[in-house]
Amino acid sequence: MSDSSNFKKQENTDKTFFPSSTIILDICRNEYEREFNRTSLVDTKVSIFLTLSAALLAFITSLLDYQDIWNLVPSMFNNVVGTAYILLSFVSAALIVTSTIIFAIILYSRQYKNINLSSISKDELMKKNEDIINVALIRLYNEAVDYNRNINEKRMGLYKKGVFIAIVAVITSVLCLIIKTNTF
Repeated sequence: MSDSSNFKKQENTDKTFFPSSTIILDICRNEYEREFNRTSLVDTKVSIFLTLSAALLAFITSLLDYQDIWNLVPSMFNNVVGTAYILLSFVSAALIVTSTIIFAIILYSRQYKNINLSSISKDELMKKNEDIINVALIRLYNEAVDYNRNINEKRMGLYKKGVFIAIVAVITSVLCLIIKTNTF
């Protein structure tokens, strides 16, 4: 009788409670890695645009000869082209500084959530059935993926705004260059 009850006890401990947990865990792990890769991709894009923004800022600064502009201010305000040049140059500089700040904020505000392995590496949990541990991991991965996805969405939204502002800054810089080469 004791052998029979031990066998039933063994049978209950070997029983799979969540048969699809391994498949779901793989899916969750892949989603976690995808969000991590997405973070790296955003960082790469932001680094490229941050470099371009810095170069554009240097270009705009070299484009503007502030001493000549300052000397021409009284006469420039008497004509539309001169006024447009001054306004566009300052708008362009302000836009590129704004996009550079946005890109820097994106780059330095990375708050990625990792899986806390200490919560599942406790001795009492290691005695549990594999699929129960899988379920615990699935929950941890889901929590991390949801958090990281939310952060990535916010970062992508800022990135798109920064790119838009940088494009407008390029357009206004080109207009400044056209005005300067044709007028001064």
